[in-house]
Amino acid sequence: MPAHFRGNVKNNVSVLLERSSRLLGNDPSPRTVVLCYHSVACNDSDLSVDPQVLRRQIEYLRRLGFQFITFAQLAQRLLSAGPPTTNTACITFDDGYEDNLTVAAPLLAELKVPATVFVTTGLMIRDGLTLERFGELTRYQTTYLSASQVAELHRLGFEIGAHTHTHANLARLSEEQTRYEIFTSKRLLEDAIGAPLRGFAYPFGKRHIHYTPMTIDVVRDAGFACAAAVAFRAVNARRTIRIFELPRFFVNRSDSFTSFRHKVAGHYDWLGSIQEATPAWLKSIVCPEDRYG
Repeated sequence: MPAHFRGNVKNNVSVLLERSSRLLGNDPSPRTVVLCYHSVACNDSDLSVDPQVLRRQIEYLRRLGFQFITFAQLAQRLLSAGPPTTNTACITFDDGYEDNLTVAAPLLAELKVPATVFVTTGLMIRDGLTLERFGELTRYQTTYLSASQVAELHRLGFEIGAHTHTHANLARLSEEQTRYEIFTSKRLLEDAIGAPLRGFAYPFGKRHIHYTPMTIDVVRDAGFACAAAVAFRAVNARRTIRIFELPRFFVNRSDSFTSFRHKVAGHYDWLGSIQEATPAWLKSIVCPEDRYG
C-alpha cells in the first residue's frame, strides 16, 4: 500500500474523529503521550525536525497543561501508581545525533523540559558497520554523539537509555545476537556516564516486525526496567499497560502541526490499537518498507 495513500487514510479518519469529539464532547481522561524524535536540525532529512517546530510543539503541550517527565520516571509512575492523573508527556530522541546536545539541549533547558536520549552505541564509538547501516537508512550525512558528549548530556540532566549497538532489527536475530546487541549497548553507555541505565528503545519499534517476546525477555535479563516501542497511540489509550512495550508517536519533518495535534488529542489512537493487533504477515503487506528495518 503506497505511503501517501496510507497517510491520506490516517488524516481523513482523524479529521472525522476530531469532528465527532466536538459533537459528542471530548474525553476528559488525562493523556499520557511519549513522543519519539531523532535529529533536531534545519535540513531536508525526514528524521529531523526544525528547532522552532520542536519549540512550538512543546509550547502547545504546555498550554494544554501537560507535565513533562523522563521515560524512566513515567515507567516508575505507571508501576507504582498507575496512569498519571494529569496530562503527561515524555520527550525522547533516538539514535544519538550530535544536535541533541548542540541544538535540542539548550532549547529544552530554556523551556525547562526534561528528555530521554536512546543512544545507538555503534554510532557513539564510530563503528564502521553501524555508520554504514545508518548511511543507507538515513541517506543523509550527519554527526553523532561521542561517549564524552553522551556523558555531557547526562551531566546536563538528560536521561540516557540504550538503543542497541548496531541498530539491528532485533526480530531477525538469534538470541545470542540479540544479547550481544542489548548487553553491549548497556555496558558501553553505563561506562560512558558512570551510572546504571533504566530504559531501552527497540530500533524501528513495531511489535512482531522489529522485536519479539524473546527480545523482551533479553531486555529484562539485561536489567532494564522499561522499554519503548512505536505505536500510534497514547500510553493510557488501552487498559492494559505493558511496561516493556510503552508506545511512542514518531514525530518528524513530515508532520504538520495539524497531524501533531491529532496525535496529542487521541485521534490516531485507533491506528495504534490496530498496529499492535495486526499479525506480522499482514503488516508486511500494508507497510512493506517495515521489512527493511
